[in-house]
Amino acid sequence: MTRPTIVWKINISYNYLEIADYKKAVLWLERLNQLIDGYEKQADARPDYSNKQRARYNIYLARALEGMGRKDEAAEAYRLFCQTDFFQTAEGKILASDYLRLAGRWQDAADNFGSLDEMMKEFGTSYSLENIQKMLLKKYEVNKKAGRIDTARAVSLSITERLDSAITLSRIAEAREESAVHQKELEMTAENERYVRQRHIGRVIGMAATILFLLVYIIVRHRMGARLRKAHNDLKTAYDQLEETTSAKERMESELRIARDIQMSMVPSVFPNVEGLDMYASMTPAKEHALFLHWRCQRQGCARIALHDTGHARIPDPGRDREKTCRNSHPHEC
Repeated sequence: MTRPTIVWKINISYNYLEIADYKKAVLWLERLNQLIDGYEKQADARPDYSNKQRARYNIYLARALEGMGRKDEAAEAYRLFCQTDFFQTAEGKILASDYLRLAGRWQDAADNFGSLDEMMKEFGTSYSLENIQKMLLKKYEVNKKAGRIDTARAVSLSITERLDSAITLSRIAEAREESAVHQKELEMTAENERYVRQRHIGRVIGMAATILFLLVYIIVRHRMGARLRKAHNDLKTAYDQLEETTSAKERMESELRIARDIQMSMVPSVFPNVEGLDMYASMTPAKEHALFLHWRCQRQGCARIALHDTGHARIPDPGRDREKTCRNSHPHEC
């Protein structure tokens, strides 16, 4: 167990003794005793420190047990305390006087309070209002109840002399404390103002960044929208052109198909029977325009054949609407 933990338990026990809560004081003193036992088992334990804290435990226990009315146990604890070296010190005698006051042993308590000035010099402590209350008033009480009137009067005069300076010191301490508190409040206020300012700056920067992001987003979206609209218009134009071209092509194909059907209906399906002449006819469109061949007439002993072009291209040879006549299987130009 560490020494700071032991000191912490001692302070808690002492505070409960000061407010006369002896049951809780005993509870914490038991925990203190366990800590001291654990400390003594450590390799780096200091015997003088453990003996002093053990003595402090015994005198605090004696005071608590006396306050609970367990006088025999309290007397035994005090006897153990008196066997320690700490009892011989000024601090030890002052601590013992608190138990002696509770036990009604005024003479012994008055004797112990004789070491008060020595203890104050040893610790370099001045007589503050707290020390006057806890030390000098108790010293005055035990001397008065012990019948030492002269000593009690001397203590009362000492209290009167030191009270003014104690009040002055108390006021100075309060002023310093108020100054420290005020300084702390100023620091906290300045820190809070810095925090608020930084938070405000952060908010402004955040809002500016948000606005900038929104502007960039709007501009980019506007440009993308314009591109999409242009692409949509181009696509629509191309689609309209394609639809128009397709419609025109379908219309032309329909017209050509109708014209071809008309032409085919005009082409003879039966060839004349001319002795010594084999005949065959074919029709091949040129640029989707048809050239066709058909019979004009057939007379006895001869046959007249007509070539017709329904397109814009002319027949180079033998010419448009020019007839060829074959007679007796020996064709010649008519």
